Amino acid sequence: MKANVVAISAFITCLTACGGSSSGSESGAGPSPLPSANSSLNTETPAGIWLIDSKQVGNYSLARVNTNMDTVRSVQQFVVINELADGRYSMPECGLDLFSDGNIVFNIEDGKASRSDSSDLSDMSSETYALNFVFEENLKFSGTIDVTKQNSNDEYLYIDKDTANISAVKVSDSTDFESAEEISIAFSAQLNDNATLTLSDLTPSVICLGISSATYIGTLQSLTTSISEDAIHMTDADGNIANLEIEIGHLDSEIVNDRSYASSLASLKSHGVVSCAANADDCILTKFLTLNQNSIDKNSSLIGIAANVDAINENDESLNVIFSVEIK
Repeated sequence: MKANVVAISAFITCLTACGGSSSGSESGAGPSPLPSANSSLNTETPAGIWLIDSKQVGNYSLARVNTNMDTVRSVQQFVVINELADGRYSMPECGLDLFSDGNIVFNIEDGKASRSDSSDLSDMSSETYALNFVFEENLKFSGTIDVTKQNSNDEYLYIDKDTANISAVKVSDSTDFESAEEISIAFSAQLNDNATLTLSDLTPSVICLGISSATYIGTLQSLTTSISEDAIHMTDADGNIANLEIEIGHLDSEIVNDRSYASSLASLKSHGVVSCAANADDCILTKFLTLNQNSIDKNSSLIGIAANVDAINENDESLNVIFSVEIK
């Protein structure tokens, strides 16, 4: 959904630069309860596999085209936190949809990770964020991430604000899903008629499996809008990603039923989009996509996630991914 508005703001940028003529968030529920920390895990470092739950609220607006949308997003993921050479730690967003570069980097001092910064993404766009996490013996952490993206010039102002409330529990000291004895994991994927792949067949290795659900409510280009989105997310160690999503709802009286996917994973490269611009020669449409995803609970606590997706684009390239990850 946001991509549509970003594209509009980029179009306005072109109009202005080329001499063209010119003429609130509601609070969502907090993170789900997570299981107790495993006290047998290493408390010296957060490096390992974590189960993370995020509840996000946000708003993005572009007044010039009468757009103002409130967003609520829920993300559950199993993610690898790695230690970097400089002593900081890094984890992929994998569905959080907060930062422009797709990674969350932080260092820990006295059990806290606090970081804020502002950067110019271009002459007319900027990103400002504040991250605050509190760690409990490197076995659990919770906190918030606030991000504001802005794209503007004398003609328009696009603002995208998001706040994520995050809760996480460490589930393994391993930084490899296949060798983590503390989780049960099933994974299979197939591109076209190629051999079915397990997680260990994917190179670079996968460092995040996630699911998300979101709602977008407000006004999009003067149209009263209500959209629900379900998606699954994968990220590998080189930062390649796979996002597969379905959006259902309405724009005024028009029914929305959009299905799109994009995978840059080395063994599973494929994509299909909702629509193509008239001059987009390399654009490939999605012809078919079904997606099911759900969280797994035990004793009222989140312990796992599962997903199943089948996609076919207009070139008859097919992609199937099935996975489940669960704390034993």
